[in-house]
Amino acid sequence: MAGNHSDTSVDKNIFIDELGFHKVNLTVFIKESDFVLSPSVQNSEHLFELQFENIKQFNMNNQTGFLVVRFFDSFLFTDLQTFLTKMITKNNVVRTSGDVRWKFKIIEKNHKFIVVNQTDKKEYPIEDISLFELRTKLKFDDKKKQRKRNNDISSSVTNSESTKENPQPVKRNGFINRIFTVFKGSRL
Repeated sequence: MAGNHSDTSVDKNIFIDELGFHKVNLTVFIKESDFVLSPSVQNSEHLFELQFENIKQFNMNNQTGFLVVRFFDSFLFTDLQTFLTKMITKNNVVRTSGDVRWKFKIIEKNHKFIVVNQTDKKEYPIEDISLFELRTKLKFDDKKKQRKRNNDISSSVTNSESTKENPQPVKRNGFINRIFTVFKGSRL
């Protein structure tokens, strides 16, 4: 649990210096097709927030997303798309001075960590991982990555030739569509 990782540091520079991510802002990091949303929890109430402005940068169609909560000296890790789908709705949003956000609390239950939405009290289990496990989860197997890139390039060449004659509409992913619908007309 928190405090059990002697090899961990919650310094966000780990994403930049060790894992090769580009820092977009204090909580968003991007590397190729990977997107990391990484809020920090360093307060006695164990609270954190996710802002709509940060969430909307995640493209579920083209990126793999991870939520990595920097919780004191631990990393709490989960799939971002699953977390957003289960924990964010129009009913549990908090609006503060023109900003749209969701508020969460980390609790420990039966020696596991749970994220609790502060508005509707929904719970979501989140994995407590070491720095070594974080490195493993966020680094790529270069051979697999190269194979995927080669497949993507060859399929995009084939697809680009067919789409010149029959252009396809851009598909928006369901979650982003839902979020934009919820806030349509809102001043964000």
